[in-house]
Amino acid sequence: MPWPFAALAAALLAAAGAVSAATLHVVPGSDTLRRAIASAYPGDTLVLEAGRYGGGIVIDRSLTLTGSTKSIIDGGDSGRVITVAAPSFWLESVCVRP
Repeated sequence: MPWPFAALAAALLAAAGAVSAATLHVVPGSDTLRRAIASAYPGDTLVLEAGRYGGGIVIDRSLTLTGSTKSIIDGGDSGRVITVAAPSFWLESVCVRP
């Protein structure tokens, strides 16, 4: 009887290996970051090109958000710039302005 369980375990491991995180490049714009987050899958990395991005974003899945010091998420003095509602989130080399 162990044979069916071994085959199932092997199939599940093979399927898990086929899924991998993607790296998505995001161009500046008022709504481009929000749309990129909506289309990303947990574990993906969003790379922000140099420029301004609209704030008021909600991170609702585990992501990495990276760019350069010339990648600016601008809240426009309108409240929260980034809200994190995900179990994990990594922000690296991005300028965040209120």
